[in-house]
Amino acid sequence: ASSMSTISKKDVQRIFLGKMTSWRDGVKIAPCYLEVADAETDFSINYVNKSPSQYLAYWNRKVFSGNGTPPKTFENTADIEAFVGANKGAICYQQDQPTSANVKVVTME
Repeated sequence: ASSMSTISKKDVQRIFLGKMTSWRDGVKIAPCYLEVADAETDFSINYVNKSPSQYLAYWNRKVFSGNGTPPKTFENTADIEAFVGANKGAICYQQDQPTSANVKVVTME
């Protein structure tokens, strides 16, 4: 992911629904998002096409059936940026511009 500068909305959706699990270079994708009401609602509706409750139910079904691991969630941007900066395959939805130099912004096409 580190060499990417753009990503398609379809790939974002596939990643956060657990349907795309590796980057083109073979690195395992580690998705995450901010678990704060406004950001979570904006993300789930606009990027995954599900309400927050539908998204949670979707992952509960996948986990219960043994078909995936949901994206990691964080309560603040500092923790997200630390996770993304430390994990080569990490991708995160965050409303605000990152403050960490270890985090690269990827624009959605």
